[in-house]
Amino acid sequence: MKNNLTIIFTFIFIISLINNICSQETEIILKRSEITEIINGQKFFIHKIKKGQTLYSISKTYNVSLSDIEYYNPGVSEGIKEGRILKIPFKFENIKKTENIIKHTVAKKQTLYSISKQYNVDVNEILKYNPDAKDGVSAGQILLIPLISSENIDITTEKSNDYIYHKIVLGETLYSLSKRYGIKIKQLKKDNPQLLEHELQLGEIIKISKEKIDYSDNILTNNYDTINYIYHKVIKKQTLYSLSKLYKIEIKQLQKTNPELKNRGPLEGEIIKIPKNLLSSNIIRTDFSKLVSEDSTYIDDVDSIGDIEFDYLCTDYDYKSHTSPFKVAFMLPFYTTANDTLENNNENHSNKENIYPRSRIFLEYYEGSLLAIDTLRKQGLDIDIYVYDTENDTNKIKTIINNVEIKQFDIIFGPVYSDNLEILSNAIKNYEVNIVSPFSLKKSFLKNNTNTFKLSPSFSALSNYASVFLNNNEIKNYIIVHDGDNINQSFVKLFKNRLFSTIDEKTLNTNNIYYKEVNYYNPADSIIEYSLNPDIENIIIIPYSDQAFISDVISKINALRDNYKIKVFGMPRWSKFENIEPEMYYNLNIHLFSNSFIDYKNNDVKKFVINHRNIFKSEPSKYCFQGYDITYYFLNALLNYGKDFRYCLNNYKVDLLQSFYNFKKVNKNSGYENNAIYLIEYNKNYEQKIVKYFPSN
Repeated sequence: MKNNLTIIFTFIFIISLINNICSQETEIILKRSEITEIINGQKFFIHKIKKGQTLYSISKTYNVSLSDIEYYNPGVSEGIKEGRILKIPFKFENIKKTENIIKHTVAKKQTLYSISKQYNVDVNEILKYNPDAKDGVSAGQILLIPLISSENIDITTEKSNDYIYHKIVLGETLYSLSKRYGIKIKQLKKDNPQLLEHELQLGEIIKISKEKIDYSDNILTNNYDTINYIYHKVIKKQTLYSLSKLYKIEIKQLQKTNPELKNRGPLEGEIIKIPKNLLSSNIIRTDFSKLVSEDSTYIDDVDSIGDIEFDYLCTDYDYKSHTSPFKVAFMLPFYTTANDTLENNNENHSNKENIYPRSRIFLEYYEGSLLAIDTLRKQGLDIDIYVYDTENDTNKIKTIINNVEIKQFDIIFGPVYSDNLEILSNAIKNYEVNIVSPFSLKKSFLKNNTNTFKLSPSFSALSNYASVFLNNNEIKNYIIVHDGDNINQSFVKLFKNRLFSTIDEKTLNTNNIYYKEVNYYNPADSIIEYSLNPDIENIIIIPYSDQAFISDVISKINALRDNYKIKVFGMPRWSKFENIEPEMYYNLNIHLFSNSFIDYKNNDVKKFVINHRNIFKSEPSKYCFQGYDITYYFLNALLNYGKDFRYCLNNYKVDLLQSFYNFKKVNKNSGYENNAIYLIEYNKNYEQKIVKYFPSN
């Protein structure tokens, strides 16, 4: 009965699993191998296993995941032996993030010496991170470059002595740099001689001569005209567009008042004049004297500016002022080619069984989306809908991006799979286009794009909720049942850490906490009853989704229920199992986490079911409900707050059919992740009900 968060809870109690390894193995950091090889174009460390080493300690040493090691070394999950050779993928992530390191692509005619001079780094320092470069470098080769201390160089656009040091990002060219800083390309090459030999490199540090920049420093040295202007100090990543939204003023007016902005964007630390006569009265601050101190130095007012932005976006937006329809795109894998083939081979085209199986859930999701769109159009929302079949093909996504004016959209639902999401997110992160991921469990596409939204709660959030809830009693006996699989033990370790970190000192000091891990297939402790306590509540956690395994374990636990107080925590997929008697779920008071719950007694749910039957001539699946909720939530946000609705989500609450959302930024420069989830209980009255909302507010 749950939606795709089935998979998610697989993670929350996949979390449950992370505990055994922690209790049995301390974190061992080994010495990295100095031997590297290029295999099929990819770089690997060649690691020879020594006595006492484990996959876990090796993964920590090289900062790679266990799944990465297992992928490149088939069969390693079954056990490792001393002397075995492992291929460890060499990634930029192998280097600790505390080190200031960038990637450099070697250009034609470049040498280690010229690269060292370009970055002002000793050749030996470069070789520490690139041992295979000791025999020379070749064009196209990727090098890791350790940058010198930030005391000597600043890889931002802030002023430093005679130069600004600018780090090249994806898409930047000499032309765009010249326009951004109001400086000639010839001058850029003069200050950076290496540019005479090669093109700009991603991550390269370019010197910008301060005295050649049209930087509007005259504002700093002249008197402030606080009667006619507000003076705004530009903060990191602010653009003309965001400033126009912030102060509710047209970009061309900003450029007219600040002529230097006609050829480039605003620079971090720069002072911009905002004409008061063009501002709404609620935006103008009453006391501008604090902007200038006695020595005529600007005092930043970032907090106030942030408040203005939020107030403007969340209270001043008027949908009636939006003169054109919102443009909304759906990018889903409908597999139209496969469906066309099936349709041609079947006479009964109206039968849903003739639909290509892999496309069914996405078609059902889209049915729910159409019903949400119909509801909002009746409420006055004017939108144009564009639908694209991605076919779960990265090449198809790239074709769509190249052939469609992607930046025209206000919001895009999809794509579904993580690889396609990353491609789309990276391609349009500078266009202020909102991307909503309905199904993805991975959050890599959120990185460096503040207009992205992930619906599936995070692994971390779920583990926290589980551990907090499981500690709501003073006395308890925790039992994790596992199958002894080494791969899953890391999850047991993580859950154990979370669990014990939330136990209060009172509970610990009175020794009211009991914990045991049971290997179900180990003859020495396979009898679960030996781990049960007849005097207190026994909380049994089984973080698995294998139907045969769960069926066997549950049947044995069910036979013990009359002699012990038992509460079982499992994963959402259990609700789909057909070979387990439903009565056992209620007998054992099974609890499942989920981000969806459909109450068929609810009047809105009843109306939705009837409407779906009338239009689509079928019963709505959980994916129909999911499509409705997600589409309604975000399009209603457009209606209320415009395309910049992300700033208003803290105060945005709307009743949905099966879900509720609570979005939080993953980090300062990232997109948003939903961390809202239900805890569903199968109780002794043969009812399924929500017993807890997370977060509770």
